[in-house]
Amino acid sequence: MTLAETGVIRNVVFTDIKLSGSSSVITTYCYGTLSNLYMKFAYISGGAVGGALCGNWAAAASPVNTNIVVDYSGLVLNSPSYFPTTKNFTASTSVIYAIVSGNYIRENASGGSVLNGNHYPSYAELKQDKTAQAVFASWDNEFWDVSLGVPFPLALVDEIKAKANEEIVIEGAEKQGDYQVVKANSGESLELKFNAVGAVSITLSPEAAKAGIRLKGNTIIIPDVSDGSIGGTYVVTLASLFNSSNVALCKLVVNEYAYAMYNDGERVTIDLDVGYDATGKATANAAATAEIALGSAYVGTLDDVKVDGVSYGTDGFTLSSDGKLKINTAVFGTSFYGEKTLTAYISGKNGGVAVKVNVLIISKAIDTVDELQNLTKYAYQGGFVWDGYFLLGMDVDCEKDLPSNFGGFFLPTTAMTDAQHRDGENNGFMGVFDGNGHVISNFVSKKATCGFFGYTLGISGVIKNVAFTNVKIAITNGPSVIAKIVFGTVQDVYIGVSHVETGANGAAIASVWQEGGTAKTYRVFIDYTDAGELNAPLYFPTTKQYSADSTIVAVVKGEYYTKAINGSLYASREELKNVSSLFSWANHFWTIVNGVPTPIALAQ
Repeated sequence: MTLAETGVIRNVVFTDIKLSGSSSVITTYCYGTLSNLYMKFAYISGGAVGGALCGNWAAAASPVNTNIVVDYSGLVLNSPSYFPTTKNFTASTSVIYAIVSGNYIRENASGGSVLNGNHYPSYAELKQDKTAQAVFASWDNEFWDVSLGVPFPLALVDEIKAKANEEIVIEGAEKQGDYQVVKANSGESLELKFNAVGAVSITLSPEAAKAGIRLKGNTIIIPDVSDGSIGGTYVVTLASLFNSSNVALCKLVVNEYAYAMYNDGERVTIDLDVGYDATGKATANAAATAEIALGSAYVGTLDDVKVDGVSYGTDGFTLSSDGKLKINTAVFGTSFYGEKTLTAYISGKNGGVAVKVNVLIISKAIDTVDELQNLTKYAYQGGFVWDGYFLLGMDVDCEKDLPSNFGGFFLPTTAMTDAQHRDGENNGFMGVFDGNGHVISNFVSKKATCGFFGYTLGISGVIKNVAFTNVKIAITNGPSVIAKIVFGTVQDVYIGVSHVETGANGAAIASVWQEGGTAKTYRVFIDYTDAGELNAPLYFPTTKQYSADSTIVAVVKGEYYTKAINGSLYASREELKNVSSLFSWANHFWTIVNGVPTPIALAQ
């Protein structure tokens, strides 16, 4: 919809607005006049890119916007553009005020940042702006009440005043006598939610400010310390701007925990042991458990468990009398995986302690041939995005451990566009396959346009920490070892090729690099030493679409094709000994043997 240049919208109150996507409240394009508008938002979806007034401002537009208040209080807005850009507003007459919390974006689509608007984190701060007060004096009409220094629609002021004697209730607070009490831990943010109808002022006591506790909109931010300086009780004041006697005093109790790191940072693996139904969709395993032996020093009452700062409470977690934290892994669902920090908050006789544990949450450990073959079976099911974190727990001999017709996981069942490949649709892999330093031997690339991981490695897919040995390229039509198309990341991977079919036109990593690809390759070594001389075909992948910092090394003999390569090629392993930059490869997967990067598993 478009508001034409002669169009006028005025004297309207919008409440309980819910905005999602690229939508807007008034119109898509605005050329006309907006006047005396109040907008109170209740919800905005994550990633929304619309605006309160209009979704777009046409290049030649010069709308007039007067006496407008946009109220986002109670919402923390990050990243998208929630407040409309005003680049093309009439500068002399546009007057817009917004109450916004969070890292909202003010730029318009064309890169401009000319805002003819005013942003405040709270009504209290707006009330203190003397320049704004002078402007509000002209707003005193039949629509606005500005008697308390804050413009508010008369229609809502009456409603608020009618409830002036009602107590402001804070969601989740405990009532203790005349006070409401909210509890928090050091190092976390606490959002206050309350039942106020309209404008509310929040203030912290001077003691809280002195301790480093900050207020951002409705969110209290508490520093992460371990010296006892934060623990205690502080006063938070909530007051309606329309009735100063209606004040709810809230006590903020901050629990102080001494922080400790579990086993000097040792990483613990938590296996969700996810199941899969007949279509290959993941299902939570209610019976799966994990245990972390924190030790007898950490015995007491378990107050909370957080993972990467997100509270999970204590449901699904128990702390035994000998300091073992037991976890029902179903609390994490099926799509939560990767390297995380788990923090257990424990109260004991000698005060509180927060034990931080580095954890690797995986979807499933692949420890047996049956589990590997089941993964193959589920990956062949169609019509979904395949993800998860799969951790290899054994070496794999493809000749012995996989079916004779095995040609790769995650094979597509229908034709797809480039975008569908990138996004992992229809059996593209979007998760993490972590070889955990193990060796996959005797893989034979014998299916057209397919690698060990199938047709597509999607943009968020990761293959890492795995060594392929005695790989045979047995066909000529687009063979590859990883996948035909790679948009994701290949990291810390060794590929030793022992045979390449004459006339093969594939590549070791991927046989096709799509335009607009985003492939990243870090510390990848492709070794054709045992394959003899390679002539004419493209055996080393072109890297036109790799990220600039990709690192690939290949040892190739013969008149190999080297078009558009972002990698380093050498005629023998002997030549690698003089490449000092390869010494930096030494890590959890690689060691340097006689000057040559070698997977630790193959160096033993």
